[in-house]
Amino acid sequence: LVAVAMSCAIAGILMRKAGNKGLRIFLVATSIVLIFFEVLKECVFSMTVEDGVATWSYAWWTFPFQFCSVPMYIGLLAGIIKPGKVQDCLLSFLSTFAILAGLIVMFVPSQVYCYFTFINIQTMVYHGAMIMVGTVILAGKHTRLELKTVLKGAIVFAICVAIALTMDIMVVKVFHLPAEFNMFFISPYYACPMPVFSTIYQNVPYIVFLLIYLVGFVVATCIIMYVIKFLSWLVSKMRRA
Repeated sequence: LVAVAMSCAIAGILMRKAGNKGLRIFLVATSIVLIFFEVLKECVFSMTVEDGVATWSYAWWTFPFQFCSVPMYIGLLAGIIKPGKVQDCLLSFLSTFAILAGLIVMFVPSQVYCYFTFINIQTMVYHGAMIMVGTVILAGKHTRLELKTVLKGAIVFAICVAIALTMDIMVVKVFHLPAEFNMFFISPYYACPMPVFSTIYQNVPYIVFLLIYLVGFVVATCIIMYVIKFLSWLVSKMRRA
C-alpha cells in the first residue's frame, strides 16, 4: 500500500503536464508490461512440471477477462487511438471504475492470494498499477471528478459486462468446456464468489442479481469518486492555509 501510494504520487507529479501524447505513450507502455506479466501468470497456472517433464493444460478459470483484467486492454486501446469521444470514455473508465477495482483488491486481497509467490507479487503490482494509471489521468486533468465522468466510464463497463456474459454463456452452451469459466463472476451457470454479491446471487433471480451487480458498481464508483474529490479539496485547502 505504501509502495502504491508513492508510485501514484511520483507518477502523478511527473505526468501532470505530459499532455495527451505523453499520456498515450504512458498508457501503451504500462499496458504492454501488464499484459506481459499476465501471459506469465497464465503460464504459471496452466503449466505443470513433474519429473522434469512439462505438461500444459490451460486453466480456463484464469482467462484474463475479469473486471480487474480489462483495464490493461482498455489502457492499450486508449493509448493507441486518437483523442475523441471514444478515448474520453476509455479514460473515464480507467480513472473511475479501474481505480475502484484496484482499491477493492488492494484492501481485500484474500481472494487473489494463492500458493504461488510470483502470482501474489504480480497481482499486487497489477492492481497497484490500475490505481496509478487512474491517478495519472486525474492528475493530468484528462478527466474530471464529476458524475459525467462516471457515466462515461459506465458505458465502457456495461460493454465489458455484456462481452463477459456472452463469453460465459457461449463457453457452456457452444464449446461445452468442463472447466469453470466465470468472467466478471456473472455467469448464470456458476455461483458468484464475490463478497456480498455471492449472497445476493443465491437469494434473488439471476436477472435481479445482474441489475444489482451493474448498479452496485456504478454507485460504489460514484462514492469513491466523491471521496477522492473531497480529499483533493481538503489537500488544496490545507496548502492555501
